[in-house]
Amino acid sequence: MLTRRSLTNLAIATGLILAVACGTAVDKHAVEMVEEVHEPIPTATPAPTPTPEPFVEEVEVVEELDYESEAIESIGHYVRAHNYLSRGDYVQAERRFTLVIEIEPDFARAWAGRGEALLFKNESEAAINDLTMAISLKPDLAAAYSSRGEAWLEVGDFEAARGDVKIAIALDPEAARTWIVKGRLATVERDFLAAQSAFDTAILLAPGEGVPYFWRARLHSAAGQVPVAIRDLDRAIEYSPALSAAYLEKGVLIANAGDFAGARELLEEARDRAKDPRNPSVYEQAQELLEQLDEQATP
Repeated sequence: MLTRRSLTNLAIATGLILAVACGTAVDKHAVEMVEEVHEPIPTATPAPTPTPEPFVEEVEVVEELDYESEAIESIGHYVRAHNYLSRGDYVQAERRFTLVIEIEPDFARAWAGRGEALLFKNESEAAINDLTMAISLKPDLAAAYSSRGEAWLEVGDFEAARGDVKIAIALDPEAARTWIVKGRLATVERDFLAAQSAFDTAILLAPGEGVPYFWRARLHSAAGQVPVAIRDLDRAIEYSPALSAAYLEKGVLIANAGDFAGARELLEEARDRAKDPRNPSVYEQAQELLEQLDEQATP
């Protein structure tokens, strides 16, 4: 008969058996005991503060590109304007310089270029206005003084012409054109020695150009030195074949000497060359003289 004590002893014995059995099993698959660590309760980590991006000033790219394209366009018009000017196409030169001025109104050389084109178109007063603007923008622009001096000469203001020529020579004493203007002014004032000296200087500075020879020829013609004048006109035609005024001047001298056949040939050449580049003054004078020759030849 099992008593309470017997059950107790049995339970103890059974527990020991189980403990031994379990202990054997644990030893067989034993792992190191890890001491239990109580980690701190995690707290909320604040979100990282974003690094501010560097400030970059906004640039109007479109406007910058527009400015660059306008500058390129202005240069193109300016180069073409000077090409027209050198070819004697003063109408197209004026138009191109006007386009440059519209793009860059403070560009002194564009004003000077248009003033020169107007001067060669016999629009002297308009030329003076443009050249004065060029000088106000760039007071050391010698070419503008020289051109304006020539324009003053054309309108008969010799005092103003003399002042501009003096400044132009002081700024650029090696510009042949300024010496030509000085020589023309001296011729008008009948100071032939000063005129001769000025034209000689222009020829020394530009020996391969016909214009200085043309103006010196006119001086010789005014002094009655026709053979010397014709010799200079031949050089003017040789160095500048497009200079229609030189053919006209020589034709007049030849006609006055009685060589009407030679004069006709020269006047026809002057008229034809005055068509392109267009020189209305030379064209009209040559045409008028040809008509007079025709009248004289009519019985």
